[in-house]
Amino acid sequence: PTVLATEAIRLAGSAEQQAAWLPKLAAGEVVGTVSLEPPAAGGLRRVEYGAVADLLVVATEDGGLGLAELAGAARTPTKQYDYTTRLAAVDLSGVTVEPLPGADAASVADLHRRAAVLAAADLVGTSREALTRTVAYDKERVQFGKPVGSFQALKHSMADLHVGVTMAEHAVLYAAFAIDTGREDVELAAAVAKAKASDVAKQTTSAMIQYHGGIGFTWEHDSHFFFKRAKRLAASYGDLAQSREKIASLTFAA
Repeated sequence: PTVLATEAIRLAGSAEQQAAWLPKLAAGEVVGTVSLEPPAAGGLRRVEYGAVADLLVVATEDGGLGLAELAGAARTPTKQYDYTTRLAAVDLSGVTVEPLPGADAASVADLHRRAAVLAAADLVGTSREALTRTVAYDKERVQFGKPVGSFQALKHSMADLHVGVTMAEHAVLYAAFAIDTGREDVELAAAVAKAKASDVAKQTTSAMIQYHGGIGFTWEHDSHFFFKRAKRLAASYGDLAQSREKIASLTFAA
């Protein structure tokens, strides 16, 4: 969220806004967050790190983006199934939201793409770590006198997962490259990255639970953190179905 807020100010903020906030954000002196949904009834329901953020970039009713300092805002932490992050309801009543003057519908769409690629990068990192831990465990876990990782069914499954994670990693790297260099296929690249990353994260984190045997199903094991993080991020900034629909529409339109 802080990286995304920084991108919004860097791309659409005024010179004064950039001078005031970018050095602090880059130095880690300020925590930023983003909501790409306009406030409803003066508030936002589920803002990531909303309870601790100093600065909020928020979508506005006119299709642009606004910037708000949250020091005086009422914020209430909310429960969620993914405990690797923190969500909060943010009441913006009485909070001044100043516009980012360079923001319009196109820049909001660009920020959404950047968010999707960041989420995809997080998903492939989650996938790779989940797979790495699972492979390491199954090299050591012994059944019938042999490491379970030596059984053909597991070996083939993990090889398939490795291929899937690697493809998703390359898709994310290309999407980031497309954004940085302004390539014409940037919208398609972002959708492909988000779709591949979401799909493989579901597969690898599910396999992590299954291939850790009985312990994988317990609260004491970390596998549920991976699974829940993947589930949340896969639904963020365009879920699997939306990403695939965008890929189809862009491909058939071309």
